[in-house]
Amino acid sequence: MMIYDKPTWQLMYDMVEDLGLEKDEILSKDQVVAWFAEHYPKIKGSTISAHLTRLSTNAPSRVYYHAKPGDDDLFFKVDKNHLRLYDPESDPPPIYPGPKQPKRVAALDEITDEALRKRIEPLFRLPSLPMDTIVREASVVLEHRLRAVVGANSSLTGVNLVEAVLNKENGALIFSSHPAEQDGVRMLYRGAMQFIRNPPMHKLMEYSEDTARLLIRLIDSLLQLLSEGEPRQLE
Repeated sequence: MMIYDKPTWQLMYDMVEDLGLEKDEILSKDQVVAWFAEHYPKIKGSTISAHLTRLSTNAPSRVYYHAKPGDDDLFFKVDKNHLRLYDPESDPPPIYPGPKQPKRVAALDEITDEALRKRIEPLFRLPSLPMDTIVREASVVLEHRLRAVVGANSSLTGVNLVEAVLNKENGALIFSSHPAEQDGVRMLYRGAMQFIRNPPMHKLMEYSEDTARLLIRLIDSLLQLLSEGEPRQLE
């Protein structure tokens, strides 16, 4: 149900006209949000973000919003926070939804960590495979990455490995100078070890494809987050 007399995608065109946006002029996401806050404040930020993705011709995830030729070919993303008008004469052809992929194969498109993708891609393409095997292999990648941080051997595993990396007193990586925040990060990884790694390591698990997909995406996020930590300085 529309909140206003026009759908959000049409309001994006109104915004472009109101701002006088010209070819090659860079528009920030903050400017878009500010314009909607002023003119159409009932439209949520998440709705604005979703429509920016749908209307950006080079955004791979626009396929999940069923982008259509013509109406949805308004912007070209410069980076995650900036865009410009799409130029059909010089920009690559817009990305549109293709034939629907099997859910298991499509899930690979969501993975950003290359080591994780390389580890589990062959498993995703098998005709039949227990989901717990895929989750277990993804957990192996996370454990290996944590070991690399501290230079540990395979004898250090699970929550003990997390403590070596993230303990607020003497862990190898620091995410925050605030003890409670550092402990919060530690608990994120400790929880992943206890809830994601441990069960399929020790017993047969009956994961649905949707659940396995969520767990793998969580591991992928934790792998990316590790790069944000700072090495602890030795005293």
